[in-house]
Amino acid sequence: MFAATFGRLGVEGEEEYGPGETRFVDLYSPLAEEEEWPEGGEPRRLSVGSDSISRSITECRAFVQPGEPVKRMICLLEGNYLAQHIRNTWSVDDAPVLDDPGLKIQDFLLDPDNPSNEMWFATDRGLFNVRNGQTKVLTVANTDQGLPSDDITSLALNEQLQRLYVGTTRGIVSLNIAAGIPEDTALTEWSEVAPTSQLMRGPISTLAIDSSTGALWVGAYGGAARILNDELTPYPQGSVLPTSPISSIIVAGTSVFFAHKSGVSVFDGADWMHYGSRAGISDVVGRLILDDRGVVWALTPRGAVGLKSSDQD
Repeated sequence: MFAATFGRLGVEGEEEYGPGETRFVDLYSPLAEEEEWPEGGEPRRLSVGSDSISRSITECRAFVQPGEPVKRMICLLEGNYLAQHIRNTWSVDDAPVLDDPGLKIQDFLLDPDNPSNEMWFATDRGLFNVRNGQTKVLTVANTDQGLPSDDITSLALNEQLQRLYVGTTRGIVSLNIAAGIPEDTALTEWSEVAPTSQLMRGPISTLAIDSSTGALWVGAYGGAARILNDELTPYPQGSVLPTSPISSIIVAGTSVFFAHKSGVSVFDGADWMHYGSRAGISDVVGRLILDDRGVVWALTPRGAVGLKSSDQD
């Protein structure tokens, strides 16, 4: 599994990121027990040629195609084009995945059962579903105000329940995607998530699912919250979190990791631990990344920093 340095792909020796020599960090270099890199065990950097890509790359996701042993990576390019990287080869779509290049894509998800052919896109003009080349868009207007806002900021999928959680600038709703989107989008069935919470009424910055419990973790501009069985537990800024907004949340084992401008905070269900500039973590860029060994990686201007949860010591 590889992650682009700083969460983006860049031209070596240039300040602006774009096509050319792409820098990656190898996430499988192991951490020593004393939390220091052993000799020769530092995160290795390698280059993957991307001269064939003529557009800047903005964000990537790794996935496994059913029936294949090798992970692929799919990247979103400037202008809403998609490119896949597998076995050291790039394949770039001939046309943008979304027709309007002015759309701002703020998050995207791959369908776990059909990652190459079904995707969900959170944009500043609605929620887009692309399935086998066919696009449907859900907005406040065409869902009879089922969506609280057209400015979709984040997505999370509960695979077991087949429920898509949609974070917006005006709270969260969920959608049962098992039956697909009806032809008449006004008939789309939405469920409001935590409607009585003041925290959930404002802009939502990130969402994450704990697959072991089904809990929904929410990052917002006032802190974070856990929603389980319709019960909301808030973790506000200034109480247990040093700052907000929360830019990324990831669940690793029994621990939950929160990225913010001061570093990374870790909650093990009872206690909190905060990693900042003294731990070499500040200005976390992009998403936190969980590798196959359960190590969470924060990408910073100084490089990639790996953290282990308490149940992996």
